[in-house]
Amino acid sequence: MGAPELRNPPVEWWDLLLQVSRALWLTETTAWLHWRRQETIHGIVRAELRLLPVTLR
Repeated sequence: MGAPELRNPPVEWWDLLLQVSRALWLTETTAWLHWRRQETIHGIVRAELRLLPVTLR
C-alpha cells in the first residue's frame, strides 16, 4: 500500500478559517490563510531551497 495522497482541504475550509481570523483581528494569520486559499484554487508551486557548503580550492 502506497503513501496517502497529499491534498489540500477544500476552499470552504479556508473560507471558514478566514472568517474566524478576521473576526479575531488576526491580520498576519488572515494574510497567510488567504495565500493558502489561493494555492488551493490555482495550484501549488513549492520549492525547498538549500545552501550548499562552500568549497575552498
